[in-house]
Amino acid sequence: MSDKFQITEIHRRWIKNARRKYKLPTGFWENLIQKQEGRCALTDAKLFFDVKNGTPIKGGCGCHPLYAAVDHINPSKSDQGFQILSYDINDLKAHLPIPLFTALTKTREWKIFAEEWKKLSEKQTKTRRDFKNLISRGTPSDPCSTKTRHNRLHAI
Repeated sequence: MSDKFQITEIHRRWIKNARRKYKLPTGFWENLIQKQEGRCALTDAKLFFDVKNGTPIKGGCGCHPLYAAVDHINPSKSDQGFQILSYDINDLKAHLPIPLFTALTKTREWKIFAEEWKKLSEKQTKTRRDFKNLISRGTPSDPCSTKTRHNRLHAI
């Protein structure tokens, strides 16, 4: 755990909502956020905890892809614990059977995808479109896509 990471008032507001929804104490959520250093458990991307990024507006943009979402590690078992993921990664995980998603996260392609997701999270501008494009492509756009992707796959 990094000494630099601090729970902020924005985290505390997010915790209040999570506590209400999941009936777990404030300390549980503070410890989980601290343990993950405010990052997605699967991609290490910096998460948004500000509720304005996670409150969809009818006819609006929806939740930001980096908004912090609570994930049941194994939703079929209530005692399997929780982790915090970025909203769109949690959505992706929810649409696949657990064994398939687990296998996917072990592939080179997933590692490249997660690395790009993290890089996008650390850019100055974090537009929703960039993340949606990455999900639809699976890899970043790349002028020498086949050769570069091949080299990056073999570097991991």
